[in-house]
This record gives sequence, C-alpha cells and structure tokens, in this order.
Amino acid sequence: MGKSLTRRVLAAAVLAGWLSYPQSASRPTQADVVQQRHVAAPPTSFIIHQQECARQGREEFHRDGWDSVPHTQVFEHYNERLKRCFVEINFSGFDGQGRLLINKSLSDTRGRDYADYVSIMKSGDKPSRTPPLFCEIVLSSGEPMECGSAAEFNAIVADYMK
Repeated sequence: MGKSLTRRVLAAAVLAGWLSYPQSASRPTQADVVQQRHVAAPPTSFIIHQQECARQGREEFHRDGWDSVPHTQVFEHYNERLKRCFVEINFSGFDGQGRLLINKSLSDTRGRDYADYVSIMKSGDKPSRTPPLFCEIVLSSGEPMECGSAAEFNAIVADYMK
C-alpha cells in the first residue's frame, strides 16, 4: 500500500470514528525525561549472550532439519545463572489416524539434552488427563527425573528458560 493510499485509509477511518485521533498531544515534561533516563537497561553482556544464543539456536534448528517440519517452534534463551544457552523445540501435529502428536525437547547448544516429552492424544482427549508416553527431565542438580504430565514438564523447563 502506497503512502498516500495509507494516509487516505487512515483519514477515512478517523472520520468514520473507527480510530480516534488525539486533538492535542502533550509534550513530555522534564520529569518524564529524567525518569526515562533512570530506567535500568539490561547489562550489555546479557544482550550479547542472548543474541549469540538466538543465533546458535536458529543454526541448530536448521541444521537438525526442524525448519522443514510444519508446526514446529524454536525458543532460545541464555540463562545467566547457569551460563548456558538453552534451545527448546516444540512440535505438534496430527497423524493419519486423527491423533495429536506432541514432542517437546530442551537442550543446550553444547549438545547436552535436558528434557524430552512425547505424548499422543486421541481426538477429544484433554492434555491434562493424558499421561505422556515419555517424559524425562535432567534437574539442575544433574539428577534425571521422570515426569507424569505436561504441566510438570513445563514447570521444570521454565526454570531453565528464565
């Protein structure tokens, strides 16, 4: 959409009452400007680590072929406390028999696996009532643990992703 067409559409929307247009925009006061300056920014090293983690996570996602699998998501996060980049890959899709397949995994970019979850649900089943086929997590202590539900899996994985 060209700029002039966009302006005409927005102007028509304002005139029709779909959008409101402020009559007078107030300028920020000196106190607003000072307050904005004192908002703490995340440490620069964290931003650098997070950006590198995102790059590594995307590379792993593509290298392992997940980018060609429909309904697959990747989440990357640098955990400052553990000094590691974690990559969570989630897949869900229906098989030929109408069953919902769910697969979630968590690993770090050093190649260590931390969590795996696999579940198959029949049409109409509720996730909270369907136990997983496989659910194993490595706790931050290094101890492996079996989990019995998606909620339990998600709660423990969330600790790595914060």
